[in-house]
Amino acid sequence: MPAGEWPRRNGPLIAWVVGLLVLAVLVYAGTGEPHLRHTSALNAVFDARWLVAGSRLLAAVVLVYLLASIGVRVHRRQWVRSAGSLDTDPSPAQVMADDRERLQQQLVEARATIDDLSGRLEEDLAAVQRAREASDRIAEALGRSERVTREVLPRLRRSGQLR
Repeated sequence: MPAGEWPRRNGPLIAWVVGLLVLAVLVYAGTGEPHLRHTSALNAVFDARWLVAGSRLLAAVVLVYLLASIGVRVHRRQWVRSAGSLDTDPSPAQVMADDRERLQQQLVEARATIDDLSGRLEEDLAAVQRAREASDRIAEALGRSERVTREVLPRLRRSGQLR
C-alpha cells in the first residue's frame, strides 16, 4: 500500500471515531452525579455517572443513525415500508418511484438505440453520397463515350478506316 493511501482510505473512519470520543467526553462532562439510595444492588449499579452518560450517548448515537438511515432511504427514493415487525403495502409514492426508475432505465436504453441508429444512418448517408459520386463519374464517362461515338465514328467512316 502506498504511503499516502492509508490516510485517504481510513480518514473518514478516524474522523467518526474522534467525533464519537469528543461526544462521549461532552456527554460525560454534562452528566451530573446520580443520587440513588443504595437500597438494592440494581440501584448501586445505576448510581454510576459513566453508566448514565453511556446510556445518553447510546441513545444519541442510535437517534443519529436512525435519522441518517431514513434520510438515505428518502434520498434514494426508497420510502420506508417497514418498521420493526410492521410492514405496509407499497405506497402510491413508492409505486411511482419504482415506475420512474424503470422508465429512466428504458430511456437510457432508448438513447443508446438512437445513438446506434444515428451512427448507422450517417454511415448509410456517406455510402449514398459515394454512390452518387460514382454514378456521376460513370455518367460523365458515358457522355464522353457518346461524344466520341458521334464525332469520331463518322470521321473514321469518311477516311475509309471503318466500313
